Amino acid sequence: MVAFWSEGSPNEFPPGAARDDFPSCYGLIDRLDLVLASPGRELFIIIDQTVRLDPELRRGVHLKIQHFLQPGDRITLLTFSANAKGRYAGMPLTGRLDPPLDEKVRYHVSVPKLKKFDRCMKKQRRYVRRTIDARLEAAFAQAASNLPKTELVGSLARFGETVISRSPAGRKVILLVSDMFENSDVVTFYSRGAVRPIDIDRAIGGIKSAGLYADWRGAGVYVIGAGFIGGGGYRSEKLLSNLRRFWEAYLQLSNAKLEGWGAPALLVELQ
Repeated sequence: MVAFWSEGSPNEFPPGAARDDFPSCYGLIDRLDLVLASPGRELFIIIDQTVRLDPELRRGVHLKIQHFLQPGDRITLLTFSANAKGRYAGMPLTGRLDPPLDEKVRYHVSVPKLKKFDRCMKKQRRYVRRTIDARLEAAFAQAASNLPKTELVGSLARFGETVISRSPAGRKVILLVSDMFENSDVVTFYSRGAVRPIDIDRAIGGIKSAGLYADWRGAGVYVIGAGFIGGGGYRSEKLLSNLRRFWEAYLQLSNAKLEGWGAPALLVELQ
């Protein structure tokens, strides 16, 4: 059965069940069926580990996530880097917050069980927050800016096909933490070591030919870190505008929509 929260007990799952890093409270009231239903929303955080963001931007990532999450949501943290030894894509965290207990169900649960359940739900919220913060910081700590390539498009296509498109959530939200500069054999934003504007139509054509896109099933996408450069460097508005137009075209190709563009800080909340 799906595990519920009890002191010292591990989280266990039936064969074929979705991975869940957050112990559930619903076993305490014998209503595990209520947490097996599809979540209304799932938040995917994708961390580009070829970029070392400054503390303020990292703090912004934490805040956006904590402001967004509500009971019943599912959250998945994905990381990628260069395709080099020891630098592989990963899923450090995935799990669902228990949904609130419907009043009609509460009516049929004994008072002692309800008290245990309500205490468990408060404990779960604290646990989820601490776990998310810890996994995020670990992901940021593993970032390195001296890697030779940034396979951003390829990583997004792989995540889209294997994770995002398979989510049963009615609303899929993606928080992409990256400078958004691709540097691969298919598309590169660099010439002689410097960032340059890109021919968007030609780049999208190359991506189509290589098949480096997937159906994200109407996901809403938010970006933190676009155009980021450490050490007080500067990116022109012309270059940032070109960068944004490219990613809007790529996301349209992937059946997704850019809903927030942080260059580098994101000024809107996740919805």
